[in-house]
Amino acid sequence: MQKYLVGYVSKNGTTKEIAQKIGSILKENNFDTDILSLEEIKNIDQYSGIILGTPVYGMKLLPEFSVFVEENKNIKNITGFFVVSYLFEVGRKMWKNAIQKDIDRFKSILIPQSTAIFAGGISKKMPGFANFLFGLPKGLPLDNRNWKQIEEWANEIINKIKSK
Repeated sequence: MQKYLVGYVSKNGTTKEIAQKIGSILKENNFDTDILSLEEIKNIDQYSGIILGTPVYGMKLLPEFSVFVEENKNIKNITGFFVVSYLFEVGRKMWKNAIQKDIDRFKSILIPQSTAIFAGGISKKMPGFANFLFGLPKGLPLDNRNWKQIEEWANEIINKIKSK
């Protein structure tokens, strides 16, 4: 029987909640699925497909994600790779370019079948100078996640798995 993993690293819980949603959609579609933080993963070889997620912090993917990828360089079955960023879609182009550069670096290592960048959330409002620096629009909510987009991506992954 095939088994799938949704592995994630999360700084404030936003990425964890997205990983849980993706994993629950897989489970609802009768896929044997584990949803684990990267530090909980013990045997990556037992999975037929792996979906990995990480947030952006300081315009880069979390260092814990980088360490995990480095320690598991030989992963071949990356079904999906998702990144969560509060300002990727709404911030200044220079920040988007910096984030995209780091995402592209990991895509070249992981070679995922599907990649997604989701809007994220922050726990408290940023100071005015930070909003200006990042180019964030006034009145931006603390949580920008688009659950419909997340569900659509999870279903896209399911369709890719079924078409194999």
